[in-house]
Amino acid sequence: MKLIALLIALFSSLALAQATQPATQATPIPAPIAVQLPPTPDMSRMLQAAVSRVPLNNGTLNIAPGDYWLNHRVVVANFKNLTINAAGATWHALPTMSIASHDGVLLDCENFNGLTIKGLKFDGNGKVRGFAGAPVSIYCYSGRNLIIDGCGFANDACDGVFVWGGAPAALRQLCQRVEIVNCTFDSPNRNAISIVGAQHVLIHHNRFANISANDPKAGVDIEPNAGDPPGSTMDVVVENNTFTNCYQAWTAKQTARPTNLTFAHNSISGGQFGANNEAANVNIIGNTFIGTAKWAIGSDNGGSAVISGNTLAGCGLAIYVEPGNTVGANTIK
Repeated sequence: MKLIALLIALFSSLALAQATQPATQATPIPAPIAVQLPPTPDMSRMLQAAVSRVPLNNGTLNIAPGDYWLNHRVVVANFKNLTINAAGATWHALPTMSIASHDGVLLDCENFNGLTIKGLKFDGNGKVRGFAGAPVSIYCYSGRNLIIDGCGFANDACDGVFVWGGAPAALRQLCQRVEIVNCTFDSPNRNAISIVGAQHVLIHHNRFANISANDPKAGVDIEPNAGDPPGSTMDVVVENNTFTNCYQAWTAKQTARPTNLTFAHNSISGGQFGANNEAANVNIIGNTFIGTAKWAIGSDNGGSAVISGNTLAGCGLAIYVEPGNTVGANTIK
C-alpha cells in the first residue's frame, strides 16, 4: 500500500510540473534572404586558352554544353582545317563587353584555311549593350573554306555573321568558299549576315526572323565597300531559306559592283520588302513572297536581274523594276 501511495504521489508531481511549465514555442522559419550574386565571371580568357592548345593543323576544339559569358573576343587565327564542335554551348556577351571596338566581337576568325563551326549559339545581348557597327557575333576576315553549320544567333549587337576582306578589300584578303547552313538568326541590331568582300558564298536552309532595328536591317546584306575592287564580291547564292518579319529579306547594293548573285527558292513572309537589287547578273527565281508591306521584288538604281518563277501573294506591290531587268513568268495573287 505504501508503494502504491508513493507512485501516485510521484505521477501527481510530474503532472503538476508539466502543467506549470510554459508551452513550447515552435522555432520560426526564417524568410528567404535575397542574395546579390556577384557578376558572372568573364570566361573569354579560359576559352582563348583552350584555342591556344589546339594544333594549328587539323585540330579539333570541343566545347562542352553550357553557358559561357564573355567580356572579350575569342580569336581563332592562322589555323588550317580546324573544327569547333559546340552543340549545346551558348556564348553570351556580358553587359560590359565593348560596344565601340573590335574587342566587342564574340568570335574573331582570321587568316584561316579550313574552319568549321558546328552547333555554337551566340547571344549578343544587344538589347542591353546597344548598337554600334563593330560588335558582330562571328567576324570572318581573309579566310578560305569556312562552314558555319547549325549555329544560332540572337540579339546580336550588330550582325550575326560579318564576312569581308578589309577596307578597301584586297583580293588576297577576301573570304572565299563560305557556307552558312542550318542556322537560326533572330533579332540582330543590324543584319543577320553581311557579305562585304567575299567570293563563292552559299547560304542555304537557314531561318531568319524579326530583323528591323538599324539600317539596312536585312536578312542577307550583300554590300561591298565603295573602295573595293569591282567584282571583289561575286558568286553568292542564297537559297532555300525562310525569312519571317524581316524589314528586307535580301539586298544587294551596287557599290563595287557585286556580280553573279542568286536569290532562289526562299520563303518570305511579312516585313516591308522581299528582295532589293542594285547589282548586275542577278537571278531572283522560284521564291515565295507573302504579305510584304511594300514591294516583294525590286531591281533599280542600275540593277540587272532575271526575275522569274516567283509567287507573290498579298504584297503591297509585287514587282518594281527599272529598264535593264528581265521579268519572266511570275504568279501574282
